[in-house]
Amino acid sequence: MTKTIIVADDDKGIRDLISEMLEDEGHIVITAFDGKEALNIYNTEKTDALVTDGNMPYMSGFSLTEEIRKVDPEYPIVMASARFSEDDDEYEQIAFKSGVNACVRKPDQMIDIPKTLERVLAERYD
Repeated sequence: MTKTIIVADDDKGIRDLISEMLEDEGHIVITAFDGKEALNIYNTEKTDALVTDGNMPYMSGFSLTEEIRKVDPEYPIVMASARFSEDDDEYEQIAFKSGVNACVRKPDQMIDIPKTLERVLAERYD
């Protein structure tokens, strides 16, 4: 089922790659440079989920997640970050505490973003 997804990342190459992967799965993608822009999209557009970086200028993915959680505790959110590590899950634990549904490590797990997003969407919409 086609969903409208916000993709927020300050790295244009990463943002475009994630967008392309999700569009290839049939989704509509709206992109944002940072959390502030993504929050504006969330507040003004009908969207179904968010894929966000953790560290961005102006508003981090953590703050963005916390703001969205104030309005919709069930909104599907996947965080993709190079700071997630197999050896140290502290950063990932911070992400989960902020309210994300799933974490994906960049760049080596980026191929898993569509599959991870589908799982998170199914938890909300199926």
